[in-house]
Amino acid sequence: MKHRFLPTVLVLLGAATLLTPAAFAKDKKKNKDPEPQSNLDANGVDRNPELHNYAPPPQQYQQVRIKIENKTGQAVGVFYVSPRGSLENLTEVPADGKKHEIASLPGQTWLFKIGRQVIQQYQATAEPKQSITVGGGGGGGGYAPPPAPYPVYPAEPPPPRYVGRGGFAPEVGARAAFLRVHNDARAQMRVAPLRWDPDCAAAAQDWADQLAQRDRGLVHSGNPQYGENVWAGSGRDFSPADAASAWLSERRNYDGGPFDQSNINAGHYTQMVWSRTTGVGYGIARSARGTIYIVADYAPPGNLLGQRPYGR
Repeated sequence: MKHRFLPTVLVLLGAATLLTPAAFAKDKKKNKDPEPQSNLDANGVDRNPELHNYAPPPQQYQQVRIKIENKTGQAVGVFYVSPRGSLENLTEVPADGKKHEIASLPGQTWLFKIGRQVIQQYQATAEPKQSITVGGGGGGGGYAPPPAPYPVYPAEPPPPRYVGRGGFAPEVGARAAFLRVHNDARAQMRVAPLRWDPDCAAAAQDWADQLAQRDRGLVHSGNPQYGENVWAGSGRDFSPADAASAWLSERRNYDGGPFDQSNINAGHYTQMVWSRTTGVGYGIARSARGTIYIVADYAPPGNLLGQRPYGR
Protein backbone atom coordinates (compact mmCIF):
# COMPACT_ATOMS: atom_id res chain seq x y z
CA MET A 1 0.00 0.00 0.00
CA LYS A 2 1.08 3.55 -0.61
CA HIS A 3 1.41 5.81 2.40
CA ARG A 4 0.59 9.09 0.67
CA PHE A 5 -2.57 10.81 1.79
CA LEU A 6 -4.68 12.43 -0.88
CA PRO A 7 -6.85 15.55 -0.49
CA THR A 8 -10.39 14.99 0.64
CA VAL A 9 -12.15 12.85 -1.94
CA LEU A 10 -15.64 11.45 -2.13
CA VAL A 11 -16.21 8.68 -4.62
CA LEU A 12 -19.36 6.82 -5.58
CA LEU A 13 -19.57 3.72 -7.74
CA GLY A 14 -22.74 2.96 -9.65
CA ALA A 15 -25.06 0.47 -8.02
CA ALA A 16 -24.68 -3.10 -9.21
CA THR A 17 -27.10 -3.86 -12.01
CA LEU A 18 -28.25 -7.06 -13.63
CA LEU A 19 -27.41 -6.41 -17.27
CA THR A 20 -27.29 -8.63 -20.29
CA PRO A 21 -23.72 -9.31 -21.51
CA ALA A 22 -24.22 -7.04 -24.52
CA ALA A 23 -25.75 -4.25 -22.44
CA PHE A 24 -23.04 -4.63 -19.82
CA ALA A 25 -20.28 -4.32 -22.44
CA LYS A 26 -21.91 -1.21 -23.84
CA ASP A 27 -22.49 0.25 -20.40
CA LYS A 28 -19.01 -0.46 -19.13
CA LYS A 29 -17.57 2.61 -20.85
CA LYS A 30 -20.49 4.86 -19.98
CA ASN A 31 -21.05 4.01 -16.33
CA LYS A 32 -18.10 5.85 -14.94
CA ASP A 33 -18.40 8.10 -11.95
CA PRO A 34 -17.61 11.74 -12.69
CA GLU A 35 -14.63 13.22 -10.99
CA PRO A 36 -15.71 15.36 -8.02
CA GLN A 37 -15.89 18.96 -9.22
CA SER A 38 -15.54 21.96 -6.97
CA ASN A 39 -18.88 23.70 -6.68
CA LEU A 40 -17.81 26.30 -4.12
CA ASP A 41 -17.59 30.05 -4.42
CA ALA A 42 -14.77 32.19 -3.03
CA ASN A 43 -16.26 31.94 0.46
CA GLY A 44 -16.42 28.17 0.37
CA VAL A 45 -20.22 28.07 -0.07
CA ASP A 46 -21.87 25.61 -2.44
CA ARG A 47 -23.11 27.58 -5.47
CA ASN A 48 -25.77 25.02 -6.35
CA PRO A 49 -26.41 22.68 -3.40
CA GLU A 50 -29.46 21.18 -5.05
CA LEU A 51 -27.33 20.06 -8.01
CA HIS A 52 -24.30 18.93 -6.07
CA ASN A 53 -23.79 15.17 -6.38
CA TYR A 54 -21.58 14.81 -3.34
CA ALA A 55 -21.77 15.41 0.38
CA PRO A 56 -20.62 18.85 1.61
CA PRO A 57 -16.81 19.09 1.57
CA PRO A 58 -15.49 17.89 4.94
CA GLN A 59 -12.68 19.50 6.84
CA GLN A 60 -9.35 18.94 5.15
CA TYR A 61 -6.44 17.37 6.97
CA GLN A 62 -2.81 17.55 5.98
CA GLN A 63 -0.84 14.36 6.14
CA VAL A 64 2.01 14.19 8.63
CA ARG A 65 5.15 12.07 8.56
CA ILE A 66 6.33 10.01 11.53
CA LYS A 67 9.87 8.63 11.75
CA ILE A 68 10.17 5.49 13.86
CA GLU A 69 13.39 4.19 15.39
CA ASN A 70 13.24 0.70 16.87
CA LYS A 71 15.54 0.12 19.86
CA THR A 72 13.86 -3.01 21.22
CA GLY A 73 16.29 -5.43 19.60
CA GLN A 74 13.35 -7.18 17.91
CA ALA A 75 11.11 -6.54 14.92
CA VAL A 76 8.11 -4.42 15.92
CA GLY A 77 4.70 -4.53 14.24
CA VAL A 78 3.09 -1.16 13.48
CA PHE A 79 -0.70 -1.03 13.78
CA TYR A 80 -3.31 1.71 13.50
CA VAL A 81 -6.76 1.81 15.08
CA SER A 82 -9.53 1.63 12.46
CA PRO A 83 -12.91 3.44 12.76
CA ARG A 84 -14.43 0.10 13.83
CA GLY A 85 -12.01 -0.11 16.77
CA SER A 86 -9.95 -2.99 15.35
CA LEU A 87 -6.19 -2.99 14.91
CA GLU A 88 -4.98 -2.96 11.31
CA ASN A 89 -1.41 -4.00 10.59
CA LEU A 90 0.48 -1.47 8.45
CA THR A 91 4.09 -2.61 8.44
CA GLU A 92 6.95 -4.02 10.51
CA VAL A 93 9.95 -2.01 11.69
CA PRO A 94 13.20 -3.99 12.09
CA ALA A 95 15.71 -3.29 14.84
CA ASP A 96 18.34 -2.10 12.39
CA GLY A 97 19.28 1.25 13.92
CA LYS A 98 17.62 3.15 11.07
CA LYS A 99 14.63 5.47 11.09
CA HIS A 100 11.62 4.26 9.14
CA GLU A 101 8.92 6.68 8.02
CA ILE A 102 5.15 6.26 7.86
CA ALA A 103 2.36 8.66 6.89
CA SER A 104 -0.51 9.48 9.22
CA LEU A 105 -3.45 11.79 9.85
CA PRO A 106 -3.38 14.11 12.88
CA GLY A 107 -5.01 12.40 15.84
CA GLN A 108 -4.59 8.89 14.47
CA THR A 109 -3.61 6.32 17.11
CA TRP A 110 -0.71 3.95 16.47
CA LEU A 111 0.24 0.85 18.46
CA PHE A 112 3.57 -0.97 18.40
CA LYS A 113 3.57 -4.69 19.11
CA ILE A 114 6.05 -7.47 19.67
CA GLY A 115 4.19 -10.70 19.16
CA ARG A 116 0.86 -10.36 20.94
CA GLN A 117 1.90 -7.60 23.32
CA VAL A 118 1.47 -3.88 22.76
CA ILE A 119 4.70 -2.33 24.00
CA GLN A 120 4.02 1.29 23.10
CA GLN A 121 1.31 3.58 21.77
CA TYR A 122 1.37 6.93 20.05
CA GLN A 123 -1.16 9.50 18.86
CA ALA A 124 -0.08 11.64 15.91
CA THR A 125 -0.21 15.41 16.34
CA ALA A 126 -0.63 18.10 13.70
CA GLU A 127 3.13 18.66 13.43
CA PRO A 128 4.23 17.96 9.83
CA LYS A 129 7.27 15.96 10.94
CA GLN A 130 7.32 13.80 14.05
CA SER A 131 9.55 11.11 15.48
CA ILE A 132 9.24 8.33 18.00
CA THR A 133 11.65 5.84 19.52
CA VAL A 134 10.15 2.43 20.25
CA GLY A 135 11.94 1.00 23.26
CA GLY A 136 14.74 2.95 24.89
CA GLY A 137 12.39 5.52 26.41
CA GLY A 138 12.70 8.26 23.77
CA GLY A 139 9.94 9.88 21.78
CA GLY A 140 8.86 13.01 20.06
CA GLY A 141 5.96 14.76 18.46
CA GLY A 142 3.77 14.68 21.55
CA TYR A 143 4.46 11.08 22.57
CA ALA A 144 3.71 10.10 26.15
CA PRO A 145 4.47 6.47 27.13
CA PRO A 146 1.52 4.53 28.54
CA PRO A 147 1.74 3.39 32.16
CA ALA A 148 3.10 -0.09 32.78
CA PRO A 149 2.08 -2.82 32.56
CA TYR A 150 1.31 -2.38 28.88
CA PRO A 151 -2.04 -3.75 27.71
CA VAL A 152 -2.10 -7.08 25.92
CA TYR A 153 -4.29 -7.55 22.85
CA PRO A 154 -5.17 -10.77 21.05
CA ALA A 155 -2.99 -11.64 18.07
CA GLU A 156 -5.86 -10.66 15.76
CA PRO A 157 -8.10 -8.26 17.71
CA PRO A 158 -11.60 -9.16 16.54
CA PRO A 159 -13.63 -6.30 15.09
CA PRO A 160 -17.29 -6.17 16.05
CA ARG A 161 -18.79 -9.24 14.42
CA TYR A 162 -22.20 -10.47 13.45
CA VAL A 163 -24.40 -12.23 15.97
CA GLY A 164 -26.40 -14.81 14.01
CA ARG A 165 -29.55 -13.46 12.38
CA GLY A 166 -30.46 -11.58 15.52
CA GLY A 167 -28.41 -8.47 14.86
CA PHE A 168 -25.09 -6.81 14.30
CA ALA A 169 -22.56 -5.87 16.94
CA PRO A 170 -21.42 -2.35 15.83
CA GLU A 171 -22.95 0.78 17.24
CA VAL A 172 -26.72 0.64 16.96
CA GLY A 173 -26.87 4.40 16.40
CA ALA A 174 -24.91 4.22 13.14
CA ARG A 175 -27.01 1.33 11.88
CA ALA A 176 -30.24 3.13 12.77
CA ALA A 177 -29.10 6.32 11.00
CA PHE A 178 -28.18 4.33 7.90
CA LEU A 179 -31.58 2.62 7.81
CA ARG A 180 -33.36 5.91 8.45
CA VAL A 181 -31.93 7.48 5.27
CA HIS A 182 -33.18 4.51 3.27
CA ASN A 183 -36.56 4.14 4.90
CA ASP A 184 -37.43 7.84 4.84
CA ALA A 185 -36.83 7.78 1.08
CA ARG A 186 -38.86 4.57 0.71
CA ALA A 187 -41.72 6.03 2.75
CA GLN A 188 -41.93 8.96 0.34
CA MET A 189 -42.53 6.46 -2.46
CA ARG A 190 -44.93 4.37 -0.32
CA VAL A 191 -42.50 1.45 -0.31
CA ALA A 192 -42.15 -0.87 2.70
CA PRO A 193 -39.12 -0.18 4.94
CA LEU A 194 -35.92 -2.22 4.77
CA ARG A 195 -34.82 -4.38 7.68
CA TRP A 196 -31.26 -5.01 8.81
CA ASP A 197 -29.96 -8.21 7.25
CA PRO A 198 -26.84 -9.67 8.95
CA ASP A 199 -26.07 -11.84 5.92
CA CYS A 200 -25.97 -8.75 3.71
CA ALA A 201 -23.83 -7.03 6.34
CA ALA A 202 -21.37 -9.93 6.47
CA ALA A 203 -20.93 -9.91 2.68
CA ALA A 204 -20.62 -6.11 2.61
CA GLN A 205 -18.02 -6.09 5.38
CA ASP A 206 -15.91 -8.72 3.64
CA TRP A 207 -15.86 -6.65 0.45
CA ALA A 208 -15.19 -3.37 2.29
CA ASP A 209 -12.19 -5.01 3.96
CA GLN A 210 -10.86 -6.14 0.59
CA LEU A 211 -11.30 -2.67 -0.94
CA ALA A 212 -9.46 -1.07 1.98
CA GLN A 213 -6.65 -3.58 1.77
CA ARG A 214 -6.21 -3.01 -1.98
CA ASP A 215 -6.85 0.75 -1.69
CA ARG A 216 -6.97 1.16 -5.47
CA GLY A 217 -10.41 2.70 -5.89
CA LEU A 218 -13.92 1.34 -6.16
CA VAL A 219 -15.09 -1.82 -7.86
CA HIS A 220 -18.12 -4.04 -7.25
CA SER A 221 -17.74 -7.48 -5.69
CA GLY A 222 -19.72 -9.08 -8.53
CA ASN A 223 -21.73 -11.22 -6.09
CA PRO A 224 -25.00 -11.96 -7.95
CA GLN A 225 -26.78 -12.75 -4.69
CA TYR A 226 -26.98 -9.07 -3.72
CA GLY A 227 -27.52 -5.62 -5.12
CA GLU A 228 -24.62 -3.39 -4.14
CA ASN A 229 -23.79 0.27 -3.58
CA VAL A 230 -20.15 1.23 -3.03
CA TRP A 231 -18.70 4.53 -1.78
CA ALA A 232 -15.37 5.95 -0.61
CA GLY A 233 -14.20 9.16 1.02
CA SER A 234 -11.21 10.63 2.83
CA GLY A 235 -10.57 13.65 5.02
CA ARG A 236 -12.70 12.77 8.04
CA ASP A 237 -14.46 9.84 9.69
CA PHE A 238 -17.42 9.37 7.39
CA SER A 239 -20.38 7.28 8.52
CA PRO A 240 -22.54 4.82 6.59
CA ALA A 241 -25.35 7.40 6.77
CA ASP A 242 -23.08 9.86 4.91
CA ALA A 243 -22.68 7.34 2.10
CA ALA A 244 -26.42 6.65 2.03
CA SER A 245 -27.15 10.39 1.80
CA ALA A 246 -24.77 10.68 -1.15
CA TRP A 247 -26.49 7.78 -2.91
CA LEU A 248 -29.89 9.34 -2.20
CA SER A 249 -28.83 12.57 -3.94
CA GLU A 250 -29.06 10.69 -7.26
CA ARG A 251 -32.88 10.71 -7.16
CA ARG A 252 -32.74 13.94 -9.20
CA ASN A 253 -31.35 11.80 -12.05
CA TYR A 254 -34.25 9.32 -12.05
CA ASP A 255 -36.83 9.93 -14.77
CA GLY A 256 -39.57 7.75 -13.24
CA GLY A 257 -39.48 5.06 -15.89
CA PRO A 258 -38.22 1.48 -15.95
CA PHE A 259 -34.60 0.95 -15.03
CA ASP A 260 -32.46 1.10 -18.19
CA GLN A 261 -29.47 2.90 -19.68
CA SER A 262 -31.21 6.26 -19.33
CA ASN A 263 -31.43 5.78 -15.55
CA ILE A 264 -27.99 4.33 -14.97
CA ASN A 265 -26.83 7.51 -13.17
CA ALA A 266 -29.60 7.03 -10.63
CA GLY A 267 -28.62 3.43 -9.86
CA HIS A 268 -27.69 4.04 -6.22
CA TYR A 269 -31.05 5.68 -5.55
CA THR A 270 -33.16 3.13 -7.41
CA GLN A 271 -31.52 0.27 -5.48
CA MET A 272 -32.25 2.06 -2.20
CA VAL A 273 -35.98 2.32 -2.98
CA TRP A 274 -36.43 -0.89 -5.01
CA SER A 275 -39.75 -2.23 -3.74
CA ARG A 276 -38.85 -5.93 -3.96
CA THR A 277 -35.70 -5.42 -1.88
CA THR A 278 -36.43 -6.17 1.77
CA GLY A 279 -33.04 -6.32 3.54
CA VAL A 280 -29.79 -4.37 3.67
CA GLY A 281 -26.50 -4.41 5.55
CA TYR A 282 -23.34 -2.35 5.34
CA GLY A 283 -19.62 -2.82 5.84
CA ILE A 284 -17.04 -0.13 6.58
CA ALA A 285 -13.24 -0.25 6.49
CA ARG A 286 -10.38 2.22 6.46
CA SER A 287 -7.21 1.86 4.40
CA ALA A 288 -3.72 2.53 5.71
CA ARG A 289 -3.68 5.95 4.07
CA GLY A 290 -7.01 6.92 5.60
CA THR A 291 -9.55 6.29 2.83
CA ILE A 292 -12.87 5.02 4.19
CA TYR A 293 -14.69 2.42 2.10
CA ILE A 294 -18.40 1.79 2.67
CA VAL A 295 -20.29 -1.05 0.98
CA ALA A 296 -24.03 -1.75 1.19
CA ASP A 297 -25.48 -5.07 0.03
CA TYR A 298 -29.21 -5.48 -0.68
CA ALA A 299 -31.41 -8.58 -0.85
CA PRO A 300 -33.15 -9.46 -3.04
CA PRO A 301 -31.16 -7.36 -5.53
CA GLY A 302 -32.82 -4.53 -7.44
CA ASN A 303 -32.01 -2.58 -10.60
CA LEU A 304 -33.43 -5.19 -12.94
CA LEU A 305 -33.47 -3.97 -16.52
CA GLY A 306 -36.89 -3.06 -17.83
CA GLN A 307 -38.50 -3.01 -14.38
CA ARG A 308 -39.54 -0.05 -12.24
CA PRO A 309 -38.19 0.41 -8.72
CA TYR A 310 -41.70 1.10 -7.41
CA GLY A 311 -45.25 1.64 -8.66
CA ARG A 312 -46.36 0.85 -12.19
